[in-house]
Amino acid sequence: MFYWAKLYQGQLQSGQNHFLLNKTVTINVLNFSCLPAKDHYHNTFHIRHIRGYDTHQVLNDDREIHFLELPKLLCRTASPQTRLEKWLLYLSNAEGEEMEEVL
Repeated sequence: MFYWAKLYQGQLQSGQNHFLLNKTVTINVLNFSCLPAKDHYHNTFHIRHIRGYDTHQVLNDDREIHFLELPKLLCRTASPQTRLEKWLLYLSNAEGEEMEEVL
């Protein structure tokens, strides 16, 4: 959150209109499990309304935070299917047959 906030607020100088802010996306590649969902290695978060309405309305599209948890991907038995899975296997220093599949 700290790095995301720094990127977001760093776009403006003092006195500038907040409407000038651009979308800020952070991608956190983790070599540990952080979130409770055991079968999802890629989780995306936005700021949403959670009380009073069932719509879960997004505050705005300017803020997006991704968590990519390598251990959750590596414990799967299936071969990498997407470009993202192949990149994550590459980043996790895959060896042998795993690396051949990635390449």
